[in-house]
Amino acid sequence: MSSRRLKNLVSEHKKTAITMIIGLIAGPIVGAMLVDYISITPNRLARALENGDVDQFNSLRTQLKQQIIFERLDLSNKNLSGVNLNSIIILHSDLSNSNLESAQLENVQISGNLSNINLRNADLLNADLRNTHLDHADLTYADLTDADLRNVNLDNTNLSGAILYTANLAYANLRWTDISYANLFGAILANANLRQADLTNSDLSFVDLSNAYMESADLSNAYLESADLSNSMLSVANLTYADLRWADLTNANLVGVTLTDTYLFGADLTNANLHSADLTDADLFRADLTDAGLSDSTLIEAYLTNSDLTDAFLFDANLTDTHLDLANLNGSIFSCESLKTANTTNNTNQIHVVEFNIDGSLKEVSSCQ
Repeated sequence: MSSRRLKNLVSEHKKTAITMIIGLIAGPIVGAMLVDYISITPNRLARALENGDVDQFNSLRTQLKQQIIFERLDLSNKNLSGVNLNSIIILHSDLSNSNLESAQLENVQISGNLSNINLRNADLLNADLRNTHLDHADLTYADLTDADLRNVNLDNTNLSGAILYTANLAYANLRWTDISYANLFGAILANANLRQADLTNSDLSFVDLSNAYMESADLSNAYLESADLSNSMLSVANLTYADLRWADLTNANLVGVTLTDTYLFGADLTNANLHSADLTDADLFRADLTDAGLSDSTLIEAYLTNSDLTDAFLFDANLTDTHLDLANLNGSIFSCESLKTANTTNNTNQIHVVEFNIDGSLKEVSSCQ
């Protein structure tokens, strides 16, 4: 009997010991899980976001007094309209096709996929979205003041009415993007791709568009006062009724561009290529067209009063009723055809009249038949 009793006691103590060992091992794990579910932690906030529970997230995040950093979240196709993500860091995450309309994203940092996202009326003040995919997104009326959008893919995105005041979009892809009626005052768009973009009625004053690719872009009625368009590619772009006063267009490619009724007061077009450009009724008062190429261009009734056309190439340009009063034509080159249409009675001793030789070279002629 005593032997059996001893065995039972040993067995019971073993069970107790095993239970204690399991408790010691599992306790912290279970405890951590309970803390994670009960306490306000980044993981709990992440779950609220991934479940699309905006009310819970907005309520809990105000109680967490630490920098919130999320990584590799899957927020694709989630409805997060009105969510408050101010100052939160979201890295390497998928927000494609999600709805963040009217969301608060001030000072946010996001990297990952934001394709087809709805950010209509969102507050993205000072947001860091570098290198993200924002193609086909809706950013209508969004506030992107001072946002960092360098190297962002915004292909086919809607930025109509958006505020991009002093935003940085250097090297961004904005091809086929709708940026009409947007405010881009002082923004940086150097080396950006704006081919076929719609910039109608936008404020682009003091913008840096140097080396930008803007072929076939629509900038009609755009405001580009003092904009830097040096070395930009604007061939076949539409700048009808645009305001380019004091703009820098040095070395710009403006082949086939439409500049009818455009205001170019004091603009710098030094060495610009305006071959076949339409400048009908354009105002180029005091503009600098030194070394500009204007062959086959149309300057009917354009105002070139007090402009500088030193060494400009006006071969076969249509200068019918062009205002050349007090223009500097020193060294400028005309063909007989362009000279016939120009009123250059005060400056004929300063110009050169040339024609092509059979081999394609130019030769100066003393008079036109």
